Amino acid sequence: MINREMFEGVYKETAKDILNYEWESPEFYAMWSAQTYYYVRHSTRLFSAAATRCPLDANSVHNRLLHHLAEENGHENLSSADLKNMKLKVKELPELAATQGMYQAQFYWIDHVHPYAFFGYLLALEGIAVHAGPEIYRRSKEAHGERSARFLKVHTEEDVDHLAEVFVWFDKFSEEEKEIVFKNFKLSCKLYCNMLLGSMLESKKAFSAEAA
Repeated sequence: MINREMFEGVYKETAKDILNYEWESPEFYAMWSAQTYYYVRHSTRLFSAAATRCPLDANSVHNRLLHHLAEENGHENLSSADLKNMKLKVKELPELAATQGMYQAQFYWIDHVHPYAFFGYLLALEGIAVHAGPEIYRRSKEAHGERSARFLKVHTEEDVDHLAEVFVWFDKFSEEEKEIVFKNFKLSCKLYCNMLLGSMLESKKAFSAEAA
């Protein structure tokens, strides 16, 4: 049976990996902020896709997804504003293949496996915000200034209740549905870490080339 302790184990390992990155590096932080913009701008589309495919007898889940959709609307603009305060524009930084893989995988899960699989993606991102977000925010704010860390502030201080809310819905799912959610949750955590690795490698390449 899938239980919350299994999620906690993945959160612990994922947070450890995430916190090893150089959040104080302006190059890495800028690349991560750009990638955050690129995947977050697909959030409302993903919520819409999952909500549309909910069974007709699951109106409560359908409506919850639509409600969460409204809460996430425009959040990508927080990342672009963070970059602007660093004297950068999103379009100056590339969207990485690892970033594309994060959200593209979700359309597959929603369309070809089960719409509830999307909750695994939500549990990954909301859980990362809770388990690693406060430390990332502290380090990033100290290094780059509070005006360049608005996205982190919102998702680590203002939206912290989202994780508990998603788990409330997860607890209502059948065991088969929970297994699907957990599989996508683990994949999403891995894909997020892949995005960070790509951000680190690309930041060194992009900014070193610019300096040259």
